[in-house]
Amino acid sequence: MKNFLRKIISKFSKYSMIYENSFDLIKTINFHKIDLIVDIGASWGGYSRMLRRFGYKKEIISIEPVNHSYKKLLKFCSKDEKWSSKRLIISNQKKFKLTINVSKDFDNSSILNSTELHKQNHKDAAFFFKEEVECKSLDILMNDYKDQKKNMMLKLDVQGSEADVLESGINSLSKFKLVQIELSLQKLYDSQILWKEIVDLMYKKNFEIWTIFPGYKQKAKGQLYQFDAIFFNKN
Repeated sequence: MKNFLRKIISKFSKYSMIYENSFDLIKTINFHKIDLIVDIGASWGGYSRMLRRFGYKKEIISIEPVNHSYKKLLKFCSKDEKWSSKRLIISNQKKFKLTINVSKDFDNSSILNSTELHKQNHKDAAFFFKEEVECKSLDILMNDYKDQKKNMMLKLDVQGSEADVLESGINSLSKFKLVQIELSLQKLYDSQILWKEIVDLMYKKNFEIWTIFPGYKQKAKGQLYQFDAIFFNKN
């Protein structure tokens, strides 16, 4: 009976936290009057579907490189006139195409290699094939939207490439009112830049932390590996 009750409490507390985080995210978006969200590393569109479910009705641009995930993403975008998508890798590397390592669960795909720590704690993070995908910088991507007079938010979920994406947006980063970034406390990908350096970079760019949401953890030890931080532009 005790085990059964623990499972029930765990289930409902988990979903309670997810709902609370989602409502807080929407409150933040509404407070800053965001009307265009650029979602880089969108996977199959789960983040954007959550935004729609919790009341965000304005524009979304989703960027996803992995073909399997992008096909699923397209199906959702086709039913929503304010939600568009592009299949791209966003990077500061001056190349027309980059290779992405595709993970078994697709969601942990990365242009970097997974560390042993990541593979030990998440078996589906192992890579099983590669894809070549067109590459653009954040600045070049945002050139397509330079005439838009909107309150923009950038969301990054790019599996270890956060600094690379930010560095590719030297001219465009300041145009965003909010930036949401998945940050890591432990190295899950080779050559990954960890949370403190990213936070320092954002502060140098005149952004400060608005709020944070706990993310991926090692459940057996209760150790947090990742969290999302939302930064606001002080300008």
